[in-house]
Amino acid sequence: MSLSTDPLINANHLFSIGHFDKAEESIRQILSEGSQESQHLSFLYKILFYAGKYKQLTQEAEYNDLSLTNNQESHYFLYKSYMAIQNYLAAIISIDNFQLLVPEEIVSYMDKAICHYQLSQLDQAEEMIKHIINLQPENAVAYNNLGNILKDKEEQEAAQSAYQKAIQLQPKMADAYVGLAIIARQKNEDKTCEEYFLSAINANPQHYLAHYHLATFYQTREQHGKAAQYWQTLTELYPYTEDNYLILSNLYQQQGERDKAIAVLEHCLNHNPQSANIQHLCASLKKETTESAPREYIQNLFNGYANSFDQHLSGELHYQTPKQLHSLWLSTDALGNQLGDILDLGCGTGLSGLPFRPYASSLTGVDLSEAMIAKAHEKAIYDKLVVNDITDFICQKKTQFNTCLAIDVINYTGNVSSLFRSINLTLKDNGLFLFSTERSQNKDYVLQTNGRYQHAPSYITTQLTESGFNVISSAVKTIRKEQNQWVKGDLYICQKV
Repeated sequence: MSLSTDPLINANHLFSIGHFDKAEESIRQILSEGSQESQHLSFLYKILFYAGKYKQLTQEAEYNDLSLTNNQESHYFLYKSYMAIQNYLAAIISIDNFQLLVPEEIVSYMDKAICHYQLSQLDQAEEMIKHIINLQPENAVAYNNLGNILKDKEEQEAAQSAYQKAIQLQPKMADAYVGLAIIARQKNEDKTCEEYFLSAINANPQHYLAHYHLATFYQTREQHGKAAQYWQTLTELYPYTEDNYLILSNLYQQQGERDKAIAVLEHCLNHNPQSANIQHLCASLKKETTESAPREYIQNLFNGYANSFDQHLSGELHYQTPKQLHSLWLSTDALGNQLGDILDLGCGTGLSGLPFRPYASSLTGVDLSEAMIAKAHEKAIYDKLVVNDITDFICQKKTQFNTCLAIDVINYTGNVSSLFRSINLTLKDNGLFLFSTERSQNKDYVLQTNGRYQHAPSYITTQLTESGFNVISSAVKTIRKEQNQWVKGDLYICQKV
């Protein structure tokens, strides 16, 4: 049996059997021949939507000015695509166009309320939901969403009433029980909070947020056995979600149960064997020293850490390494008082570059974490900020620098030989290399259970010499706290030979 030579028939057939890419090729063949029939464009939008190509769909629709057509399905696909790519303002405009063709369509009003809610336009969202309730007084989902909106507006009594109405209309509405539990927690009504979370799980035994919030509830109240039970349940219900394994493993570590912590991570690797993040943490708990922390681990760690990074390091960990290294440099009289063009490797939020900015002709920051770079932008101290792996950046960059900083960065690399040689190449003659390490007492380098590396001073000085550096000055300092204990580290000021 041969397929028809008619591209439209072919496209329909290919779409019907789920071959979306080939269906797209076939319909684009028609469009390339000059066809501008709305049915062909509408079919293209349908193919793109079902293929999950939401961004591409919105671009096609904008280029062809979909607002001029009256195809209801195309307008629906467009606003849903804007929602999928989280462009909620554009989605609202598209919903308005859709509603001109299909007035009083409940789903579109609900979606419009969701868009307003995502934009924190709570009054508009509330108005939309109340309109739905006027049209459908028995709509339990509408009452639940109204409860969410009122909760966020801190109208707790009204929110409770909305959630209770949702449950009255639909007794198995787990989301509404979760909403009531969160309000009870805000009121410090622990017993009521616990009961509502358990009711949510009873209504829907696989409800993610109910298990997650209940596990967190128990953990913050130091009921670690119950917390572990619900984190364990989450790993069973959602075996490909790494965060729950990490939280459970950390909980066991805090209780001194390292074997259980390792077992949790190994179980995660059974489902996610390629996870560099879990592999690294598992190796650290097993005290198996590796060459370096994986990029994925570093990126995930600091993307999730960016918002609290400055406060946590400076406030809770008493982190002073940039200032300590700055003071050491100032005390080294022979080096002068200017650092020229500075490259700040692993710049993070900018804490490392801040004390050196007054002495720089230019300051370039590089970090693997987009979230950390975004925070560094806010400090407005860098002339250039780049999201990249530090080794890749050095190898790709042809410009040389006068000074290179690597503050609290070497701790994520065990074997520093290649890194030090690359840094030497990116420095101009007599360039300076300022960095810190955490101190190992015996081994050249060792991976700690916190996922960071310690280095022996003898190993570091040997690698510096072999990489073409002289150590101008060094100092031993307590650089921060770890589990309420001071961590000893080494500061180095080196010069390219």
